[in-house]
Amino acid sequence: MLVYLLKSSACLAIFILFYKLLLERENMHVFKRFYLLGSLLASFVIPTFVFVEYVEPLAVTHTSIPQVNNAPKTFTDVPKDIDTLNLTLLLWTIYGIGALLFGVRFFKNLSQIVFRIRRNPKIKHRFITKVLLRQEMPPHTFFRYVFLNKKKYKANTIPAEVLIHEETHARQGHSYDILFIELLRVVFWFNPLIHWLKRCIKLNHEFLADRSVLKQKIPIKNYQRILLSFLSLESPEKNQSIKMANSINYPSIKNRFAIMNTRTSKKTIIFKSLLLIPLISLLLFGFTTKKVYQEIQTQSSIEGLWLDEETENSGISIVSENNQLYLYQTETYFPITKYGNSYHVITEYVDVPISLDTKSGLLRIGGRNYVREANSIKKKFEGTWTDSNGEIKLKIESFTDGFIWTLTKDGLSNKFYPKKSTEGFQISYGNDVWDFRIDNGLLIDSEGRSYTRTVESMVLENISEENNGKGLTPSQLATYNELAAKYKKNYYGESRILVEELNTMHVLQSKMNEEQKTNSRTKYGFPKSADLQKRKTMPQKQIEVYNDLAKKYNDPHNTERTIPFEDLQTLQFVYRRMTMAQKAKAQPFPEILSENQENIATREQMKEYDAMAKKYSEMPKNHMRISTWEVERMKYLHGLMSKKQKADALPMPDFPKPPAPPTPPSPKKASLEEQAEDITSPPSPPEPINPLDHVIEMTKKGAEFYYESKRISSTEAIEIVKQNKKINVESKYFDEEKPVVRISKSVIKKK
Repeated sequence: MLVYLLKSSACLAIFILFYKLLLERENMHVFKRFYLLGSLLASFVIPTFVFVEYVEPLAVTHTSIPQVNNAPKTFTDVPKDIDTLNLTLLLWTIYGIGALLFGVRFFKNLSQIVFRIRRNPKIKHRFITKVLLRQEMPPHTFFRYVFLNKKKYKANTIPAEVLIHEETHARQGHSYDILFIELLRVVFWFNPLIHWLKRCIKLNHEFLADRSVLKQKIPIKNYQRILLSFLSLESPEKNQSIKMANSINYPSIKNRFAIMNTRTSKKTIIFKSLLLIPLISLLLFGFTTKKVYQEIQTQSSIEGLWLDEETENSGISIVSENNQLYLYQTETYFPITKYGNSYHVITEYVDVPISLDTKSGLLRIGGRNYVREANSIKKKFEGTWTDSNGEIKLKIESFTDGFIWTLTKDGLSNKFYPKKSTEGFQISYGNDVWDFRIDNGLLIDSEGRSYTRTVESMVLENISEENNGKGLTPSQLATYNELAAKYKKNYYGESRILVEELNTMHVLQSKMNEEQKTNSRTKYGFPKSADLQKRKTMPQKQIEVYNDLAKKYNDPHNTERTIPFEDLQTLQFVYRRMTMAQKAKAQPFPEILSENQENIATREQMKEYDAMAKKYSEMPKNHMRISTWEVERMKYLHGLMSKKQKADALPMPDFPKPPAPPTPPSPKKASLEEQAEDITSPPSPPEPINPLDHVIEMTKKGAEFYYESKRISSTEAIEIVKQNKKINVESKYFDEEKPVVRISKSVIKKK
């Protein structure tokens, strides 16, 4: 406490010194009013700031140093506890007496002002109430009350400037500042800086009132003569209550006269206002508390299940797998990274620090506190409870998606997400709110009913069995397999899992050896409630840019063999951040390589090329049936190969040169009969391909067959074509994929 008072006083002294040297004589009174009040509050707040710094502990080498002490032993008097208590009691007694005296004076002055308001006649004008006094006192203001001498007011001898001055005090609420500082004087009566600050505040109030009068275009000298005329009145020392009000007869009249003739430029106001930034920075640096922590949080200290401290309805689970920490929350796993001695979770490119308070046992993640499940009141409520009459049954369970209470009454069941109350939890049942608490092992509600636990929550005693580093014991492995079999359906999208059982599976899985991990995953796996890192869907505009680039570089007719670096960066950035659903709908990632990489074809592309090269190599050169698409595809795949792949692959077939086009016959005039014959007898169309032969050829190429939009096997396709003479067949190729053959009895429409 003493250190805090010293720091606070030092801050206040610096603020006042800054005001006296740079601000008091400047004509910027509104800013000065807020500065004085703000500096008072800042001097109380700044010493309470605590800046925490985490540092790595220094390695200490312990050496044995013999201690030799030849000095003669001396005995000193040790102060007794009673002496310390007496000194503390004496100081508190002195403080109490001072606070009592200042408090009595404060309430005495306040009561005198209230007494004057009640006992004297009043005249209300707008929001100002003029109190007419019988005794001779200088004009003064308290909140909206202006105190004036009755005789002078009736005789109209009080100048209008004085009335404007006092009304300004009332209109601008200067009494709030005075009342606030007077209360602080009662508490901190021993601090002379508080009394000094009060004089500065009251003087600035006079500056504000004087400026309001002079704005009425009243000559400064006339106004100053009016002020001097009030100095002949009785001193305010004889009327102590006036010190709680704003009095025109304020003693620092010389300063007021000097300020009336002062003009402050806007540049000066801005410059001196900006000087507050280094001043506050200096105070924060010099008078705040800095705590240095050298204790490194271990990985095991933050592992486990943590619940939100305020509600205990939702929480997080911190688990370890392959020496990597993960935070599990809302069906999503987030990796935890360690920087120096602190942990951080990276979520959506936001760095969230994790810290454990060893004193309170609370885990702080971002701006929220979490309590360990074992230390929570929620743990005491889990189980199945039945009231004494057997009419109401409560099943309380903790799942991955919340703390769920199932209340069964009159044969009807309802589920509730309870709210945390002062002693336990509460639920809204119909129009009623039921509060629940635990008392001597019983569940008690706000209606006075008591419930007995009929089914205890799951207890897994074999988790603590020693495994000697060889993996799980047979009973532990049986427990894991039992839970994994129970939640195997989660592969199909369900997410509701009991938190205790999920946490148990994490603990057991971390203790498995490699053989047990392989077998358990093969047999049952682990509840798959989320991807490892859940990402937001990429915007459609970015996917459209990706599709345009991918389509360009996937085109087999594209002669460019390289991707510019900017395009490659764009493709990689968008593709890596797409969800699985977006990747399925988007263009495949181009297999064309970047400028700095060597061309190389995949195994599938090599097999495809060799199959086509073998096909054309075995054909007789004089009777080759060449497909233009296959030739272009072979050239494309051959261009992807590296030098070694080209050497290992079959050589490019020696395709015969296409025959030269025949020379057209010289035109000759035809007779009318021949012309008529040519018109009426068009050339016969080419002979159509047999559908059965075409289907058999497509079967050899590994095509996919569809009959009436339903996928069928190649054998079924051949049988359908054999049995139906009138059948429509359409074949299509999709880039590097297998050909697709559509069979239909009706006409196949082009899409």
